[in-house]
Amino acid sequence: MSQTTPRWSHAVGIAALCVGCAASPAAPSTTAPSFARACEGKTIHTARDAETLSGCTTVHGDLTVLRSELRDMRTLGALREITGTLTIAQNWHLSSLRGLEELSHVRGVVLRGNPELGNLKGLQGLTKLETLEIKGNGLYSTSGLENLRSVDDLVVEDNRWLVSLAGLNRLEHALTVRIENNPSLCTELGLLPDLEPGLPPPSPLADRSDGRCHPHLASRLRRHPHATDRNADPFNPAGTELSRLER
Repeated sequence: MSQTTPRWSHAVGIAALCVGCAASPAAPSTTAPSFARACEGKTIHTARDAETLSGCTTVHGDLTVLRSELRDMRTLGALREITGTLTIAQNWHLSSLRGLEELSHVRGVVLRGNPELGNLKGLQGLTKLETLEIKGNGLYSTSGLENLRSVDDLVVEDNRWLVSLAGLNRLEHALTVRIENNPSLCTELGLLPDLEPGLPPPSPLADRSDGRCHPHLASRLRRHPHATDRNADPFNPAGTELSRLER
């Protein structure tokens, strides 16, 4: 008499062969995960406005930070590209651009009327701009723009405390340059020395001074009301510029 193997025994055998199948590593995916997030341009007035752009890597259009309560830009730390202009204006408490280090592509940057902003650290990712306007800020230094090589239109105006343009010393190309009414500007520290031949350097007389460094300027800068680190060199960590002031 022939024996018939129960169907369930085959199922048990197959299941036994597959013990540990789930532990086998899956084949690697050929598609790399993407963390890019695109957002539309807007105007930021409050911290809550800024939070709506948290995690955005690209902003399509213009991004404006206007009369906000922000003290820095850390909420926008993922931002890499703005297809329009970044305008930061009339932010009474903004003391730092930290948080914008990943930003490398933007058409133009306008910094206007930010009295607590002492330098431009945070913009190190920028190498090329169509427009750069720095007007009426509390800046004492342009440090943070050391990687900027090209700007079509450069305007530096009405910055009462601005002493050094050394952050722009590697600028090689500009179509128009206007540097006016920066009464503390010390051109002995450098005035766009790498601009291509043929473009006349801006005149120190535009700032109603002879461009020489005031003998007490170094000590004055150490007491600058908007300096974030009163004990640090307000120009650069190496201290080369400040040592030149103190000679």
